[in-house]
Amino acid sequence: MATKLSVNFSVTNGTTNDGFTQLWDSKFKRRHTTPWDAALPMSRPPSLLSVLVVAVAAVVCYANSVDGHFVFDDSEAVVNNEDLRPNMPLWNLLHNDFWGTRLTHNHSHKSYRPLTVLSFRWNYWMSEGLKPWGFHVTNVLLHCLVSVLSLLVYDRLFGGHSPRAALLSALLFSVHPVHSEAVAGVVGRADLLCALLYFLSFLVYCSAVSIKGSFHQSSLVILSMGLAALAMLAKEQGITVIGLCSVYDIIIASRIHPSSISSFLYKNTCIPFSKKRRKSVNGSWDNGNVNSRVSCSDEEEGEVELTTLRPLWFRHFAMLMTGIVVLLLRWRVMGSIPPTFQIVDNPASFSDSFIIRILTYNYIYALNVWLLVCPEWLCFDWSMGCVPLLNWQDPRVAAVVTLWLGIAGILWRVATLRSSPTHRSLSMSLALTVIPFLPATNLFFRVGFVIAERVLYLPSAGFCMLVVLGLRQLAVLSNAKRVMKSICLEEERGELPTRPAERLEGRLSRILIVQRSVSRVYLKCGCITSTASTRAGFVCPLNAKVHYNIAKNAADSGNKTYAVLEYTEALRLNPEYDQAMNNLANILKDERKLTEAELLLRRAVRLSFRHMLSATETTHSENAAPFRLPPLTPANTRNVSFTPPPSPNVIKPMLLARVLLPVD
Repeated sequence: MATKLSVNFSVTNGTTNDGFTQLWDSKFKRRHTTPWDAALPMSRPPSLLSVLVVAVAAVVCYANSVDGHFVFDDSEAVVNNEDLRPNMPLWNLLHNDFWGTRLTHNHSHKSYRPLTVLSFRWNYWMSEGLKPWGFHVTNVLLHCLVSVLSLLVYDRLFGGHSPRAALLSALLFSVHPVHSEAVAGVVGRADLLCALLYFLSFLVYCSAVSIKGSFHQSSLVILSMGLAALAMLAKEQGITVIGLCSVYDIIIASRIHPSSISSFLYKNTCIPFSKKRRKSVNGSWDNGNVNSRVSCSDEEEGEVELTTLRPLWFRHFAMLMTGIVVLLLRWRVMGSIPPTFQIVDNPASFSDSFIIRILTYNYIYALNVWLLVCPEWLCFDWSMGCVPLLNWQDPRVAAVVTLWLGIAGILWRVATLRSSPTHRSLSMSLALTVIPFLPATNLFFRVGFVIAERVLYLPSAGFCMLVVLGLRQLAVLSNAKRVMKSICLEEERGELPTRPAERLEGRLSRILIVQRSVSRVYLKCGCITSTASTRAGFVCPLNAKVHYNIAKNAADSGNKTYAVLEYTEALRLNPEYDQAMNNLANILKDERKLTEAELLLRRAVRLSFRHMLSATETTHSENAAPFRLPPLTPANTRNVSFTPPPSPNVIKPMLLARVLLPVD
């Protein structure tokens, strides 16, 4: 007997089952068919107009960044990266990380992004040198292209034929302020290229599941997986497009409700198999067949043989194998060694307490969500104590509780809501928000940052979709209440409404004005100013690196008094910040304060020496006795004597250069 799975299919006629439509149908006994997103307060936009609006918004919002310079991480990824030079072999990109360091080196962060570095090299060749204008223009154009492409992605995620919802989501995505670091910073090229290939891979997969021919479908699936591999070569997040394609295939293409999957698995796996042969009521024996019929409500129900779902299994098998092969190759390229980070990069991951790690991680998740909801606390660096560790007595635990209450509410809504366009759109928005963020959660491996706003570039697409869903639901509820009140009043007068659209025009127009006002606010907030470091000091006052950058900018502008104050604050927060010591010593030397400058330089040399020794010790046996330095005191600073390491000829020139040359 063939096993059957009850799967529900929706008729794509765009009918809505909200309260307003049911009330209108019951009153006038006629079918009122409208698109799913017709409740949104705007008319159906032409496709070309949508593309122009989103493209212009994306370019105008970040056009002022093209006059910027190389800032923050750009100095390491672009300015000091030898892989960008035309005289360097092109195949070095396949052996070095994103920062130009050999992947097998102990200090490599293992960020393998050759496609992004290749785009940097192309910019270097086109502009005939390190001219930041060309790099910034490329970033803005890539953001514009990704924003336009998101129109197609949103239309697919909303189930098709939803131009209003797609336009609003793409418009909000194009101007969201959390993209400032990804677009205005040259190093954000990795996120932009990854998002471009991410969306292309997803759209190709959507085309594959809509084709019936096995050959053409297989070709498109292979092409989609190839684009997913390229997205991973731009940034590590690219591999997560496989998860998004899987959710789309199940929720949108196959119209399978999540509750039906859990019910199907329970009835086929959780029922004890010890009673494989059970006696039936009429005395005959069955073979232990388990009833796998699952009920999932939808506009129309239909039963499909389990064998007809074979293409779904084959596509998932292809995605699973692609993910495994790509991850294994990536692990091999990294030298089969995970990256090593310092405690200042991700303090929570170095905590010995499991409770502290879990609470801090969840608080970081809450901060990421808050940056999407209210992008006011934007900062270029969240490391070095910017987010202190949490314990049970910390009042910030309330933010963690609030986060999970909100997540539980959304999951409950997804599990209990009957299958409909709204339910499927809610499921896809949740998937697009969570799945690209998984590599940054510290759940699978340690990451080298606390919060990185660039990482939110792709998850923000799901958040924008969720906002539009909420806007539509508010419009539906507002319309239903208004029409119900209007019908009741006019029935008392003996009148019936003949044109309900006119009665809703005022309310819907006001909702549209609010939405446009929010977009304008986001448009203004997306601008990047030259005081980013100073503003970051207010967001992260405990971050020594922020004060270091503020001091460096002040010194470059000639305000050495303010630079000394900020360098001193950076050293107070991080007493072993050797770069801050070196730069502060250079300022004091120019001010003829030679004694203080010499003291700082000697301390910087000792700390740098200690860091090099600790890195060298990692390559030796763990049983070897580590090299110890005497404690640093003002009395023994001038005449420090210690036994040198085994290779002084290599280290001494580096120390001499460290003392004589300034650190930028």
